[in-house]
Amino acid sequence: MPPWNATSGVVEPRTWVDYTKGNITEVILYNIGNDKNLNTASMEQEVANFTIGSSYRIWLNERWSCMSLFDDAASAKGACRWEILVDGKSVFSRLSNAGESRPDTKYPTRHRVTGPIVFNATEKSHDIAFKATRVAKDVGQAAWMINKVVLTGPW
Repeated sequence: MPPWNATSGVVEPRTWVDYTKGNITEVILYNIGNDKNLNTASMEQEVANFTIGSSYRIWLNERWSCMSLFDDAASAKGACRWEILVDGKSVFSRLSNAGESRPDTKYPTRHRVTGPIVFNATEKSHDIAFKATRVAKDVGQAAWMINKVVLTGPW
């Protein structure tokens, strides 16, 4: 997929060491405050050459966290949401569970593969966006670390 455009919040590429897999480069999306305009981080891109009427699949290698910044603790159920949108319509949505940082720890260290996330092409080009939102407009953070995104199709 082509390069991403950051549209809100903080979108930061970084490389870190996973001692079982070596260096991992990922993009991290996270919000920067509790103001209604700062509670979302997103990135998007326009992708062209779709076959109208065909379905496409998105796969991603990801990890995520939902934390309170006051006590550096995990947050309450429903405090964070992670979404994939096609032309502004949600095709994937995850709402946090109580105390959630996943896949495995408060500060996640492992990625997992999520997909297929299926959508149908209605136009020759579509805007695809990834969005991390702190739904509870408190002093907390929704973070989404994405290592790899693959788009397949037409199907």
